[in-house]
Amino acid sequence: MNEVTNSDGRDPAVAGGRPPTSARIAAPSNQSIGIPIHEGTSRYQGLWLILAIACLAAFVDVVVASRSGLWGDEILSLAKATGHRLDQANHVADPNQGDFVEPDHPVSANEFRRYLRHDHPFAGPGRVIRAVLFSEAHPPLYFLLLYAWTMALGTSDIALRLFSVACLLACLPFVASIARRLGGNRAVLPSCALFAFSPLTIYFATEGRMYSPAPPRGRRKFDPERSLGPFVGGRISDTTPFCVPVAGHRGMAAD
Repeated sequence: MNEVTNSDGRDPAVAGGRPPTSARIAAPSNQSIGIPIHEGTSRYQGLWLILAIACLAAFVDVVVASRSGLWGDEILSLAKATGHRLDQANHVADPNQGDFVEPDHPVSANEFRRYLRHDHPFAGPGRVIRAVLFSEAHPPLYFLLLYAWTMALGTSDIALRLFSVACLLACLPFVASIARRLGGNRAVLPSCALFAFSPLTIYFATEGRMYSPAPPRGRRKFDPERSLGPFVGGRISDTTPFCVPVAGHRGMAAD
């Protein structure tokens, strides 16, 4: 049997030298053993940190959403989700289908508020689709989802905006997936935090319009590595925590 010796004939293990290459065992890297966020953090701890980010972001969004009343487009969203049309001429309006008809005499504010509430008995989804197709440039899916949401939680201002908050928080798993693909597990936590507390995210999360469900759909046709690579010299992994929130916001614009 051949023995491994160094130049002076001594065994390197005895002489205190380095063992031969064949005898060395490479130390496992963080990537190979799957450390999720940083060294010493378990997978469950990482998930709890992301959940904490989601809870804190929800608190911030609810506070911001409750500070102001609805504006014109949000009122139209709520009206269509409850099966009413507000923006048609009187001669084509059908009151039996929930269309707004401008009165020819003074009426109380409650008379107008009924167009932002569900009728009793409740109107079916068909009336929501009718209201959208007659007076909206967007597909009816958002309004049908909002119809079901308001049936369960009511038609208050905060209930309308909570639907947008829930949709934006549902984007966090997609953000984590993109961050892990581009920058590894270490990029997940900072990317989620930057996305959740971005001013643009908070703005869309607190507005009762169809922008908030856009990022999950936009993610399917938006490739952040291909689109953002030229802006960072192709070194995506070095700038992932900053690139991924941009990817999410460009996903909103993709629709």
